[in-house]
Amino acid sequence: MQGQIVKIVSDLHYVSYNGNLYPCKCRGIFRKEHITPLVGDYVLFSKEKCLIEEILPRKSEFQRPKVSNIDQAFLITSLVRPDFSTNLLDKLLVTMELHGVDAVIVITKEDLVKDKDKFKEILSYYESIGYKVVYNYEIDKIKKLIAGKTSVFTGQTGAGKSTLLNKLHPGLSLETGEISEALGRGKHTT
Repeated sequence: MQGQIVKIVSDLHYVSYNGNLYPCKCRGIFRKEHITPLVGDYVLFSKEKCLIEEILPRKSEFQRPKVSNIDQAFLITSLVRPDFSTNLLDKLLVTMELHGVDAVIVITKEDLVKDKDKFKEILSYYESIGYKVVYNYEIDKIKKLIAGKTSVFTGQTGAGKSTLLNKLHPGLSLETGEISEALGRGKHTT
């Protein structure tokens, strides 16, 4: 059967097939041939043996985060704490363009900004060159963008990835953290 790896914990690869998850191990030949299964990989597997038998060709592959076959990336970008950086955002956008992955810019912490006009011009520019820009409180809009696609959420530590994922799927209960006062950035909770 053909499924998709949606989670990897230790040596168990959780394969999604027809709405069910199957915890599978990989054939030993993968290790010998230096083949590393990634989240997002489409695979041929045996649900009876709980064994991944083959990894199908990838349309995209990222090393950070280690994922494959991504349709779109949600670039979680904080306006403050950590501070907004066009350099970082541009770097992420270029990476997505190089891999042929659609990018959606998600703005967080707008409520902490005093001078919102300062950012409106910058964000309007990104929209004018074809990027979707949404805010982390536009949950219904984000859910529509996610529907039927394999998506990845990426961005600076402390930008609000876990908070957004908790809003999208309250049952996740992902840990969220505070920004380090000393460093001005997040503390790696996701």
